[in-house]
Amino acid sequence: MFVQGEYEGVGHATRTIHKGIRSTSADFIRHYEKTNLTVKASVYVDRIILEHHDVNSYKAVGVEAYADTNGQPIIIKARKEIIVSVGVYNSPLLLMHSGIGPAEHLIEMGIHCKVNLPDVEKNLQDHLIVWNF
Repeated sequence: MFVQGEYEGVGHATRTIHKGIRSTSADFIRHYEKTNLTVKASVYVDRIILEHHDVNSYKAVGVEAYADTNGQPIIIKARKEIIVSVGVYNSPLLLMHSGIGPAEHLIEMGIHCKVNLPDVEKNLQDHLIVWNF
């Protein structure tokens, strides 16, 4: 769909339907017990926890999150990696709350810049789509 470089037009949106029931990637996670994956619902991740990896670099080792309304953060540590998948708007927000982003903007917002990535939040584009079932 729209792989020819054209930004206008209509394309068919792929759907997975079996016997009249829609399914998503969440069905894959639900049906199989994963020993290397933990899925938490209703959790708001506020920042990625970064630790010094060597002199000039950091490593993501966990996240600070909020699971309820009591205001107490919970720390979720990772053994291997952190996967950022919070959408087009929240991904730059999460990175910048973590100190990853354009240094000037982070300093202006009172956030200590750990990793200067000037392109975070640049070239943000929304993709318009209409579902018709």
